[in-house]
Amino acid sequence: MNKLQVIVISICCSVTMLDGMDMLILTYAAPQVIEQWSVSPQAFGIIFSAGLVGSTIGAVFVGPFADIVGRRVMILLSVVLLAVSVGLCAAAQTVPQLVVLRTVTGIAMGFGQASLAPMVAEYAPEGKKGLAVSIYGAGYSVGAVLTGFVAAWIIPTYGWQMMFIFAAVVTALMFPIAYFFLPESLEFLCKTQPRGALEKANKVLTLLNEPKLEVLPNNEAQQKTRVGIRGLVTKENWTSTLALWGAFFMTLVTVYFLLSWFPKIVTDAGLPLEKGIHVTMFLSLGGIVGMVSMGVLSTHFTLKSLIVVFQLLSAGVMVIYGVNSPPVAILFVLAALLGFLGQGSLVGLLAAATQLYETEVRATGVGWAMGAMRLGAVCGPFLGGTLISLGWQQDQTFLFFAAPCVIAAFAAMGIRLKLELPKAVSKF
Repeated sequence: MNKLQVIVISICCSVTMLDGMDMLILTYAAPQVIEQWSVSPQAFGIIFSAGLVGSTIGAVFVGPFADIVGRRVMILLSVVLLAVSVGLCAAAQTVPQLVVLRTVTGIAMGFGQASLAPMVAEYAPEGKKGLAVSIYGAGYSVGAVLTGFVAAWIIPTYGWQMMFIFAAVVTALMFPIAYFFLPESLEFLCKTQPRGALEKANKVLTLLNEPKLEVLPNNEAQQKTRVGIRGLVTKENWTSTLALWGAFFMTLVTVYFLLSWFPKIVTDAGLPLEKGIHVTMFLSLGGIVGMVSMGVLSTHFTLKSLIVVFQLLSAGVMVIYGVNSPPVAILFVLAALLGFLGQGSLVGLLAAATQLYETEVRATGVGWAMGAMRLGAVCGPFLGGTLISLGWQQDQTFLFFAAPCVIAAFAAMGIRLKLELPKAVSKF
């Protein structure tokens, strides 16, 4: 990769790390907030789900605006809105206030990620796009793990409010970096052709060591291409689209149940809060390794087969955890395995979404796929909180959440991917 490619992918990975911090921060704060506010796990599950509802709205309804105003603009807006909403969470005093603020946080995260993944795929070298998307996706868990280290120190000592203030400041610091160093998408410039598009495109091409354009490409043929949601359900795409949505939904049901309720489950089992946070960190740490491993393996095996195997193994680990009461050392290993398999499957599906659709509908396709993903993420914490409130035991809960992994594996079998990712840069 040349310098610009490194910069673009690094910034996109950094922003998704902030997304991981801003979303998972509530998981680390949950035990203290529940105790201070005297709310039930079921009620707090609504707070968890609020951010995920917002991210669904952001990905599905706001994310496609990237094809109108540009991906860079949407990423910058996302960073600003994240910093403001996360900072205001520190001032929340009631459940409804936190629900509203977490919804806004989710909206910002949703439409930002709908632009980040296509940017990574566009600027990554040919033949390594799946690996680049996997590394980008791993940034989410990297943010969660680093946040866990900070949360284990800040929350017990200074309180959960200070943790939100810290996250807001760190997020705000990313804005000037992205503003000055993140270029616009070449696809957007050449397809939409806003004012000054030729000059901006040539500036990017120069930094990529590519020849300049004399004129912008003729986009008359592109304008005739079916776009929007209709482009996702064409005769060629509709079965794969539904399979992708189903696999995303079921994967996130289990992943976000674990990310949201693991600290509560292990602390209820007798571990102190600090240990509960550390176990959840191993869940995210395993996710980082799983995501990168999925990217590396995808250069040797098909994404579909990898996703199916990861999902079935994830279901097996859920069953093993559910029917046993493992000691602490084994608990850390199982948590890491669950993160490895679940989040590895997730980033495999994200890479599949960037490969499934043509350029003209890719932003919409990724946005709607992430919408299905976030809908599953909404259901996971809510179902988990409901089952815990109903008095379900650990074995019952984990056996229940093993089923979505099996369903996701069968759904992934129905995704028909193209052999190669569309060429994003070289065609210009």
